[in-house]
Amino acid sequence: MSAARYALAAAVGIVSLQCATVDAAEWKRIGKLPGSEAQVSLDTSSIQHDEGKTKGWIKIEWPQARMMAEGPVKYVMMEREANCRSRKIATGVKIAYSSSKSFLSSQDEQMVPNPVPPETADEAMYKALCDENPWYGPKNPWKDAHPMTMVPGK
Repeated sequence: MSAARYALAAAVGIVSLQCATVDAAEWKRIGKLPGSEAQVSLDTSSIQHDEGKTKGWIKIEWPQARMMAEGPVKYVMMEREANCRSRKIATGVKIAYSSSKSFLSSQDEQMVPNPVPPETADEAMYKALCDENPWYGPKNPWKDAHPMTMVPGK
C-alpha cells in the first residue's frame, strides 16, 4: 500500500470513528440489488441538497462476505450524488469493509455523473436520493402541479 493510500485509509478510519461517536448513521433500507441478495440502505442523516442535486451515503451489504480484489468484503459504503433534474448519478468515495467491520480499501471516483439505466442498482439509488429531495421527491406538494390552472366553466 502506498504512503498516500495508507494516509487516506487512516484518515477515513479516524473520520469514521469520530462520526460513529458524534453523529450515528440512520440507515433506511431501500431494497436489494437486482439479481442479488445484497441489501441496499441509505444513510438519511448524510443527505445534502444543492441546486437539484442530492448527495448521501449508500451502503450495500451482502448476507455473507463476498470475495473481491480487496479480500472478503461484507459491505461497501459509497458517497453518491444524484442530479434529480438530469437523471444522472455519480459516485464519490467507495469504502470496503470486512465481516469484522475492519477497513479493507477505499477509492475516490471523482464524482463523474452518468445516465441512470432503468432497472439497475444505480436507478434504485437515484430514486432513493431524489425521493429525499424536497424539490423533486414525493414530499413536494407542488411536484405534480401543472403550471397553468383552468377555471371551470370559462
